[in-house]
Amino acid sequence: MDYLIKRISIIFLLLLFYTNIFAQTKNANTDSLFKSDEMLYITLRANFKKLRKDVKTKSKYHKAFMNITDSDGVKKNIVVNLKPRGNFRKNPKNCDFPPLKLKIKKKERKKTIFFKDQKKLKLVIPCRIKRKNYQQYIIKEYIVYKIYNELTDLSFRVRPAKIVFIDSIKPDTSAKYCFFIENPSNLAKRNNGITKKIKRVKQDKTNYKHMTLLAVFQYMIGNTDWSISTLHNTRLFFYNMQQAPYAIPYDFDNCGLIMTPYARPAPQLNISSVYTRIFRGYKRKYEDYIPIIELFNSKKENIYNIISNNNDLNKKNEKKMKKYLDNFYEIINDRKKTETEFIKNCRK
Repeated sequence: MDYLIKRISIIFLLLLFYTNIFAQTKNANTDSLFKSDEMLYITLRANFKKLRKDVKTKSKYHKAFMNITDSDGVKKNIVVNLKPRGNFRKNPKNCDFPPLKLKIKKKERKKTIFFKDQKKLKLVIPCRIKRKNYQQYIIKEYIVYKIYNELTDLSFRVRPAKIVFIDSIKPDTSAKYCFFIENPSNLAKRNNGITKKIKRVKQDKTNYKHMTLLAVFQYMIGNTDWSISTLHNTRLFFYNMQQAPYAIPYDFDNCGLIMTPYARPAPQLNISSVYTRIFRGYKRKYEDYIPIIELFNSKKENIYNIISNNNDLNKKNEKKMKKYLDNFYEIINDRKKTETEFIKNCRK
């Protein structure tokens, strides 16, 4: 009897081991695009003139042809579908080129390792595609995503790409700095949970510690363009539906750390510029901020290195970003200033 129990225990442990290996391998498959920060080189050919005019509430997908240098150095040609996305940037009065959403059919995804597990993707593109300074704003937004990745795995991963957009009507062969954003379903698989679009969930109904981290991070980058209850530039992640969800932010182009020309704070905030920080988190005790402050301090060197090591960011913008963060670190390492900003001036 003891021998039988021992055999069953061994079999159970082996099954558990191989199940875990299989789960890790399965999750790793979704990592093909975002496991590296190495630059992708892509050519996209489409009727972009027609696509850029498709700014209706419900835009349509447009056929496009992608040429991409695969991980083995071989150029691959795949067919993709593109459509304009977003609200502000889709308006031609605000930007001359909208961000895009890609949809790739299964047979096309198999042609390159990068898109093997990527059914749908967001692609962030310079708002003014022919102005070089607007590419710097894209680089800075990419850096903001990487900073949040440094603080938590519950964050959207990104991958940089230099893309040549060849319009079938009017070709332009200059490469533009862009980046892909991880799909919410892949983020959920990677973290063994699910994402849901559930509105009217207030901040105090989300995971307490993680919400504190998110609110301090948004303060750090000077971003007020987000909301949990309306899911404005946020998604909700659940480990299971019986526990409080975790809020995950995205779209940071309106923050003070980036300072795009079109960034404007909401009138009701009574600040004249997004460069002015204002805390949008709910009230906490000072003790609740201590582990969060310790996390930011422990990651400071890595955060500054993310900025310094980006070879596409010019020195002027590198200096500006670090100066803006210097002020943040000065505040969180001064108890009196922290209490003023996060407790006295919090959302009531």
